[in-house]
Amino acid sequence: KNRAADLLRGGTRATSRAVLQIVERNDTGLAASLRGSLFSFKDVEFLDGETLAMTLEATGHCQWAIALKGSSETLRGRILGALPAGVSEALGEEMGKAGPIRLSEITRAQDEIIENILRLEADGLIELPDGGSVVRR
Repeated sequence: KNRAADLLRGGTRATSRAVLQIVERNDTGLAASLRGSLFSFKDVEFLDGETLAMTLEATGHCQWAIALKGSSETLRGRILGALPAGVSEALGEEMGKAGPIRLSEITRAQDEIIENILRLEADGLIELPDGGSVVRR
């Protein structure tokens, strides 16, 4: 799996998508695992402002509140900073009220956000850099 992910990262996003579609027809679990290897929730921190805004708009705030419970302070700050002040404050409060959340719930919310990002990319609404992963600043 790691070798396959490395090969996919070495190609263009269009090539990676085409290969993943073929793999998905034969093994949906492997395709999902490879997608996860190409773009992870940690990579959200490095999206440009416009892409991040579109991602936030396309995903429910409840998902973000859960997903951010298991993330770094840097990522939380980046997400909350990209939102309008009122929405950012409400999301922060929602995270505070949520209390402890199971890791499986956090992972599920993060996976749903990643699926939304990949769907936005597949629809041509956002563009992730070639090579499959976000270029880190």
